[in-house]
Order: sequence, then structure tokens, then C-alpha cells
Amino acid sequence: MNNIALLFIFIELKQLSVIIENRGEQTMARFPEAEARLFRVKICMDCKARNALRATRCRKCNSKNLRMKARHKGGR
Repeated sequence: MNNIALLFIFIELKQLSVIIENRGEQTMARFPEAEARLFRVKICMDCKARNALRATRCRKCNSKNLRMKARHKGGR
């Protein structure tokens, strides 16, 4: 097999392992990398702006009132 075919097989196996690890529970993102990208932010409680994880003040309103983005498992 060529390298591209092996890469696609590896990616599909990785996706399948993520689905199996969740044991049927739905999550917001499909990949751990995507989930980290979506949920590793702080939200300003005053203006609802997204801020960097290491932020201590809001980039828009300069408030110190920040919280981590909620990481609930998907569902209905």
C-alpha cells in the first residue's frame, strides 16, 4: 500500500478508537485535538468574549471576571 492509503487507514482507526473509548456517549467534538481547541478557553462573565486559557483579564472589557468554558458531554 502507498503512504496515503496507510495514512487514511490510521486516521479512521484513530477515530474509531475515540468512539469506542467514549462507550457510546456523545461528545461535542469528534477528536481530542478538536475538543481541546474548543474547550481550552476562558469566557468573560461580563461581555461573553472568548479569551486565552492563560488570560487573567478580558481582552475586550479588561474585567477579571473570567470562567473556564463549560465542558459538558453532548446529549439532548
